[in-house]
Amino acid sequence: MKKLFVLILCLTLLACTNSGSDDDSSGGENPINAGSFTTDCGVVSNGRIELPIDSENGVLGSARIISANQVAFITEKGTTLVKLQGINDLNPTLNASAVSFLNNLARGEVIFFAADGDCTTVVTGGGVARVGQIFTTSGLSFSEELIQEGLATINQSDACGGNLIGSCYEALLESSAPTETISNFLWKPVSERDGNLAVLLNPGNATVVVNGVTLTDTGGSNGRGTTARANRSGGSFGSNITVQVFDELGRALVFPNGNRSYIIVNGSSRVEF
Repeated sequence: MKKLFVLILCLTLLACTNSGSDDDSSGGENPINAGSFTTDCGVVSNGRIELPIDSENGVLGSARIISANQVAFITEKGTTLVKLQGINDLNPTLNASAVSFLNNLARGEVIFFAADGDCTTVVTGGGVARVGQIFTTSGLSFSEELIQEGLATINQSDACGGNLIGSCYEALLESSAPTETISNFLWKPVSERDGNLAVLLNPGNATVVVNGVTLTDTGGSNGRGTTARANRSGGSFGSNITVQVFDELGRALVFPNGNRSYIIVNGSSRVEF
């Protein structure tokens, strides 16, 4: 009986030892055990779309947000500048909101998926960045979350195979629910107040951007919630002028035709709808 007890004890200890050995050998540098991710568009990987996305094909690290499409990806080996594939540079108002939104996603560890090996591109500011996508460890794509929040514009022919995913991103943008529709719009090329351009519209507290220039909101007037003023006349903006409007959170509002921008054909002409 005593010999049997010793034999059982030895077998038990051997089983425990083997189990510990298996645990020790299963890891590696930055092991990722997040499983597979399923998103609307997937990621570009070696010339094709990967969907679902195997987390083990990514690299684990942390992120510092630089802009709506630039992220400093940080690991023990150093810091890599990453360009979020398919996402354009944004105007200052929308970019600030996008950065704030991404900062919330980047609070924990993140995973970087390179788009096409070591493919790089030159980004705004002159830096060279690797192109790819950043995900949270729970499977949220920084790019897709931005798009669905209305905080992104799409480049359908971005570097490193961006054409493979660009049309999906564009469709995702079109299907994302707009926050509000612009109404009671007035393009007033020469205002009575100072002879400069005034853009009036609903809703209130909106930010109006004309050809990339952010106008100054002076509040409601003439039955409209937003009165945005420029420091020059409407005619000085020329022709085929792009007008964009953003809400208090920086999300793009839509015009009655469903677009997120409106073209003023002649800046000197009054436009109202």
